[in-house]
Amino acid sequence: MIVVAIIVVILFVAIMIKTNHRDILNKIVLSLVVQAEKTLGSKTGELKYAYVVDKLYDRLPCIIKMLYTKNDIHNIIESQVIKLNEIIKEDTTLSGYDDEVYIKKISE
Repeated sequence: MIVVAIIVVILFVAIMIKTNHRDILNKIVLSLVVQAEKTLGSKTGELKYAYVVDKLYDRLPCIIKMLYTKNDIHNIIESQVIKLNEIIKEDTTLSGYDDEVYIKKISE
């Protein structure tokens, strides 16, 4: 019975950590998507995706890596690419913008 209670507590803590870090993770991914776009340009989708995944895993703490599946990370990246594309439609270029400008716009 105690083992079940401990497992429930661990699962609860893991869910809380994952939920609380989702917003931060979205902002980090958006920043990396902007960097990839600036660095690699258009028509390089697979390279930009690999760039974001590599940089993201370098920056994430181990506990966060354990909580997010490969599919979770893929979905987060895709959602942030969609957000960036919406911003690009408004501004038509990334030139002259810091990553933080885009993060601020998206967060509002």
